[in-house]
Amino acid sequence: MDVRYNPFDMERAARLALNPRLLFVAKFFANIKILNAVITLFFLHRGLPIDQVIYLSAIFGAATLVVEVPTGYIADRWGRRATLQAGMICLALSQFINLFASDFLTFAASFIVLAFASACFSGTEEATLYDSLKELGRESQMTRYWGRLLSAQNLPKIFFPPIGAFIAKDLLDWQFQTLLWVDIAAALVGMLVLFFVIEPKHERDVEAYEEGIFRESVRTVRERPLLLRAALNKVTPAIVSVLVWRAYQPYLMDLGASVIWLGIFYVFMHGAVFSLRWASEWAEAQFGDARVLNATAWMMALALLCSTLVPNAWIVSLFLVLFFAGNALREPMYSHWMNRQIHSRSRATTLSNLNVFRAAIDVPLMLAGGALAVLDVRWTLLLCASLCLFVFLFLRIPADDGRMVE
Repeated sequence: MDVRYNPFDMERAARLALNPRLLFVAKFFANIKILNAVITLFFLHRGLPIDQVIYLSAIFGAATLVVEVPTGYIADRWGRRATLQAGMICLALSQFINLFASDFLTFAASFIVLAFASACFSGTEEATLYDSLKELGRESQMTRYWGRLLSAQNLPKIFFPPIGAFIAKDLLDWQFQTLLWVDIAAALVGMLVLFFVIEPKHERDVEAYEEGIFRESVRTVRERPLLLRAALNKVTPAIVSVLVWRAYQPYLMDLGASVIWLGIFYVFMHGAVFSLRWASEWAEAQFGDARVLNATAWMMALALLCSTLVPNAWIVSLFLVLFFAGNALREPMYSHWMNRQIHSRSRATTLSNLNVFRAAIDVPLMLAGGALAVLDVRWTLLLCASLCLFVFLFLRIPADDGRMVE
């Protein structure tokens, strides 16, 4: 009998096939984030000025710079499931600190813990999914499954943050604390779901371990400069989206929007993002991943520029939906393109190494964005628009032939 069809292997394949669904469910609970529709207003309510709110993202970037690569290495060497579970625990701990935080330093501690949580997910989640599909012989479907997994970030945000905006409509502290407890409970449920994930096989040959996973991943980036260019093509708009996310709530409020409208906006924004991520495989087949990655950078720049020129909360909200949707469409295609270039044995570590560039860029951009927000939030949005335009003009990535590195 062919050993590929013995009962043990068939049972493992059946369990392995559940990994995408389990990762989806875990990501769903990690991203309920019922506070998010009013998160910037929460920080302002606790006494932070808008520039310090943005500077917290710089703290996040600096902490990520320190912990990103070690967590990727740990995931490749000691286990991806355990690394993801550690991320869930840190996510809950970060929100627990927020229950009592009322000054910049305490919030900074929360963001450092949050950075460790994010680093545990970064690269690890993607590598777990890709190598699960690879073991099943379905790695060509990465765009579809990664798009669906990323959509798990948005599905709960269609429903829960709008409810949070309604609960916190008076911006009272007990209302904010109620939302924080919901987020803590959701992260712990996500951690429990991950117990059912089975570790996929990834290459572990003697040469790789003698050389060291970390050294191989660094060599991969050094010998293939296109990977760095592609990483910058992806991470720059991603950083910009965080900066816009930190600034848009007070900007819409200044234009006359209500807290309830922020919740409604969240429904439309994440509804659009969720739909586009599910349609990413179709868009890739129609236009190609590189073409979409390049074109969406231009679309994001245009949307941000228009949002600074029209003093109407409803119209600005529409442009912001287009901006966030453009960023969302990029991620699944970038993942499929990038994973074709990387060895599975060091996949999580290499992806983490590339994400370090995001952390390095994160800090100065957040500091600049915070300083500009003190003058006028529109200057922050214009900075973001110029960065997206820079990506479109100077960091374009070419279409490849789709061949695997393995």
